[in-house]
Amino acid sequence: MKPRSTKLVTILQGLYADEVRAEAQYRSHASTALRLGLPKLDAQFTERAVDESKHRDRLGARLALWGEGPLPFAKNPPATTGTETDVEPMLGAQLPLEMSAIEAYEAGILACLAAGDNDTRDLLAENLHDETDHVGEIETALGLIKRIGADNFEQAMM
Repeated sequence: MKPRSTKLVTILQGLYADEVRAEAQYRSHASTALRLGLPKLDAQFTERAVDESKHRDRLGARLALWGEGPLPFAKNPPATTGTETDVEPMLGAQLPLEMSAIEAYEAGILACLAAGDNDTRDLLAENLHDETDHVGEIETALGLIKRIGADNFEQAMM
């Protein structure tokens, strides 16, 4: 099956690379949370990493259906992520990644509408829903840290 637009291929390849980066960041943050003795936060970050992995797999399957694949990392290397060692900076690093994903998925959905590709639009809309949930979770956690302090938040994550 051929894609309805070469622009959609480029968009999905970019989203795929973004999901790889997001998964790596969440897995690194999960490891840090576990090392800090915060198993509940580790579980939250691990769940988000799994979500990002599912997004990547869906995008990869669509690209494969079109006879395409992800961009080689030599052309689009993953950014260094997950170097934060405190909870608030970890959450702070995750928020712009998720906000950027929302913008990219919205742009992708518009491109699908323009190309008349409803199946790909539905796939992107499903991923967008998850990304929106992630933003809500992160904003809630950052709000709690602001209200009760980082130490109390971390204690709640033990």
